[in-house]
Amino acid sequence: MKQVDSTTDTLELKLLFASATGAEVDQHFGSTLALYSYRISTREVEFLSCRLFKKEAEDGNEDKLKTKLAALSDADILYCRAMGPSASKQTLNLGVWPVRLDQDRAISDIICGLQAQLAARVKVEAWLQSIILKKQRLKQGQSRFETYEAEGWV
Repeated sequence: MKQVDSTTDTLELKLLFASATGAEVDQHFGSTLALYSYRISTREVEFLSCRLFKKEAEDGNEDKLKTKLAALSDADILYCRAMGPSASKQTLNLGVWPVRLDQDRAISDIICGLQAQLAARVKVEAWLQSIILKKQRLKQGQSRFETYEAEGWV
């Protein structure tokens, strides 16, 4: 884990949570009934929306992912209880980092933990550091490909 510099004060992250009630992350991404969206910075939390989905057949129904994947536009991080390999790969291809939790967890606790990392009050996890660096580079005007090259992907 690395320490974040003070430029994260102006950094904003868009978070999505797979949740039945909006209180805790308790849903599998592919079968979630709702995605709750928040924008956070070091000091602010803004609830953006709740996108509802109809209940669909689970097994063998790849079409159910289309509407959920479309809801990920401009998100940075997606929290869910579980996610299949196909959905995980598609989520990453959209530039959204999926976080699978091993137990139900309060959305407010997740947000507070992320804000603490953004404010550098605690060490920043490596995956979050990667997102922060990418957003900082993009904010400074680097192209997506320059960002990938700087991260060693080329």
